[in-house]
Amino acid sequence: MEKDTLKRYRFCRRRIEIGRGSKNDYATVDAVTAFIAAIPDALTREIFRERYIHGRSWTQVAFAVNNTPDACRMIANRYLKAQKS
Repeated sequence: MEKDTLKRYRFCRRRIEIGRGSKNDYATVDAVTAFIAAIPDALTREIFRERYIHGRSWTQVAFAVNNTPDACRMIANRYLKAQKS
């Protein structure tokens, strides 16, 4: 999963909510939701949910999962890098 796709999730979901969603918007929302749900580690899954589904900053994510912002960012980046290879 690309970071850009994860970042587009909230915009696609909003377009769907206001009735202007396209097939691509639905596909993006479904893909991101399935990707995050399939993350086996609970901490990593919660970091992704807070950051990309709820649109929180890294500081807010860190507060929600009781960690540091840098640690949360590195966990997310390492997971995405591992998925690419």
